[in-house]
Amino acid sequence: MSFSTISSFIIGGLLLLSILALNNRVMRESGDTTYDMMSKQNIENISQILSLDMQNLGYGAADSAITEAAEHSITFKYDIDGDGTLDVVRWDYDESIKDQQTTNPDDHPLYRIVNGTQTTLHACITSFKLSYIMSDGTETFNPSPLNHIRNIRINIIAESPEKYNDYYSKSSWQKLFTPANLQF
Repeated sequence: MSFSTISSFIIGGLLLLSILALNNRVMRESGDTTYDMMSKQNIENISQILSLDMQNLGYGAADSAITEAAEHSITFKYDIDGDGTLDVVRWDYDESIKDQQTTNPDDHPLYRIVNGTQTTLHACITSFKLSYIMSDGTETFNPSPLNHIRNIRINIIAESPEKYNDYYSKSSWQKLFTPANLQF
């Protein structure tokens, strides 16, 4: 074989290896992006529902709007459909139960319960924390008395349902709510 033929094979082989390496990198980045978008979409879906509930918290309630408040759950009243009847809404994050729909060991169910009807939100939520800012400006996870709550801070972390490249893609969301019906 001639030197030019051997050189061509070597250059062709190196070119093929570089194309394969590029393809591998593109596939890895594509997987990372897909799982990242999944965790962001999960948080976006939860935050839309939660924001609507928080903005309307206490609407139509003549007495105390919040009936229970803790670090991982809150129960409150408001007239969801504007029919003059108060509805009871509860958000509850249960860290004692593993969500069996994913392989992520930190995934726990988030429940939205309206008038006793429970909806499990399978969104790969790995952290859901509520803190409450009282009328005196202090922030706490276990407020008392409940009628002194003026603001509610919500922190959520969602991860991808499956590992990709040995890690779970993570997204977070935090918001401070100042429901108009608590400002009295």
